Amino acid sequence: MEYVALDKTGKIYLPKAVRSRMDARSKYTILVLPDGDIVLHKAKESKNPLKEFQSIGRIEKPISEVKKEILKEALIEAGR
Repeated sequence: MEYVALDKTGKIYLPKAVRSRMDARSKYTILVLPDGDIVLHKAKESKNPLKEFQSIGRIEKPISEVKKEILKEALIEAGR
């Protein structure tokens, strides 16, 4: 797992391993969850982007369970 920090101007610098998996031509949305976690989500072409963005934050299960699932999937993708 890699860490990021804000610089003095508020910019976030992503590790090269993360940047290499992103498409520089794509747009991304940022979702701040109630517990302070931040999700960077690749934006999709949509007729109603606000409605789609609002639906991203609707979670039917406890956030602790969602975090465990995200970590599990990240470890699988990282080859661990």
